[in-house]
Amino acid sequence: MKTTIVLFAAALGAAALAQSNNPSSPLSPEHKKLEIWLGVWTYETVAQASPLGPAGTYIGGNTTRPILGGKFVEFRGEDKGPTGTTQWTETDGYNPATQRYTWRGFASDGSFNDVSYTIEGTKVIHAGTVCAGGKTYQIRGTVDFTPDFASNVEHREISVDGKTWQPLWVCRATKLKAALALPDNNAEQELLKLEDGWNNAMLKANTAFLDRIFADDLTDTDSEGTVWTKAQDLSDLKSGDFKCTAVTSVDRKVRVLGDTAIVTGVSTIKAQYKGADKSGQYQWTDTWVKRDGDWVCVATHGSKLAPK
Repeated sequence: MKTTIVLFAAALGAAALAQSNNPSSPLSPEHKKLEIWLGVWTYETVAQASPLGPAGTYIGGNTTRPILGGKFVEFRGEDKGPTGTTQWTETDGYNPATQRYTWRGFASDGSFNDVSYTIEGTKVIHAGTVCAGGKTYQIRGTVDFTPDFASNVEHREISVDGKTWQPLWVCRATKLKAALALPDNNAEQELLKLEDGWNNAMLKANTAFLDRIFADDLTDTDSEGTVWTKAQDLSDLKSGDFKCTAVTSVDRKVRVLGDTAIVTGVSTIKAQYKGADKSGQYQWTDTWVKRDGDWVCVATHGSKLAPK
């Protein structure tokens, strides 16, 4: 019998992406320039027929966050188009010896990039190589940001011999939300704030909110030891089988351990499941992990406390 979905209110979606609080040395102005990439982005790429594949439109998105004290940034993305679905990752940093930025990128189709670039105001100029299908090609291009760095347009070219160039693609990207570094105590505040959001979602049967903060592989163990899935939790709430009319939470504690967070507390609820009363006081524990820059709940457990 599923009850723990409302027994606790530890919700953590869309938390800000964090960098180390104790970098080994201060960030230089060159390192700070890497912040133009940070955030959650959506993009559309219109590709021309080339040695890399057929012409067509690719729709995708990526999250970019600071790593290693902010001296590097990490991209993780996915797009879909004529050649199917491709996941990709990239790490960028600044090389003081060459006074240029570098990116190393890898994709699930086996291709990889080795590129350097400059950042001058809102313009990025890059050049390097892409290896795909056992062959290496030259690439070059520009990325032009808007003054507020909320969107950009990239024009990229490709060459087989480094002499003759042809258009490869035009990519238009828009930032959906910022992902700048925040100290760890802000993650705790996000947890407590979104716990209230989870409570409110349960009272209003807002399954869209819960779908966003529950991991697809959520393990939900109720007070009787029954294990429920995310799909079962959302279905019970959406159908009205599970109804919650009141919930309050106290003694909430948050522990953030890198990309994992543990939240505990006690909740008092008024609820029914298919007409059976499930009201009472429950001690709960939730486990969260950060995936692609966002916190999602991967495991929850609630134990009903005996009446005092």
